[in-house]
Amino acid sequence: MKRNRKIGLIVLCMVLMFSLMGAGYAAWTQGLTVSGTVSAEGTFAAGVEKVVLLEGEEETVLDFADGVFTLDRVLSYPGDACMVRVYLKNTGSVAAELTAFSLTSVSGDITLELPDTYDTGLVGLVFEQGDGAYIDVLATLSADLGDDDTAGGASVDASADIELTVTFEQSEN
Repeated sequence: MKRNRKIGLIVLCMVLMFSLMGAGYAAWTQGLTVSGTVSAEGTFAAGVEKVVLLEGEEETVLDFADGVFTLDRVLSYPGDACMVRVYLKNTGSVAAELTAFSLTSVSGDITLELPDTYDTGLVGLVFEQGDGAYIDVLATLSADLGDDDTAGGASVDASADIELTVTFEQSEN
């Protein structure tokens, strides 16, 4: 009888031990689920503030509509140039990152040259609320005037329609 009692006690301990192991394993592998909603408030409004022609210390604001501005300038000879400044600004309440900037001559006699700092410093720049920056672009007369056109110091009224593409995305910072 003592032997049966020992065997019963051993079986009871093993059943209790397996039950505790099962409960421990279940508690250990239990997953945690979190749910909720995230909302961001604010306005996203970043882009071109204005485009100006620089003439010495003077700035002449150019008409800029639908991503195109017209540059009319009297240039004296092929290679003569003027400076165009593009002002960018974030007027929204959320941070914006500049992801692309390009200028393309759609028509006309003027070519555009972006500064060397454009490649290294502007794309990826984050504009916080109210931040602004500008990019200076060299506009050069590219037309071949011929000998008759340049005789006697004649100058040419050069004109070009220039497409300006600026892309901002909401910054994750």
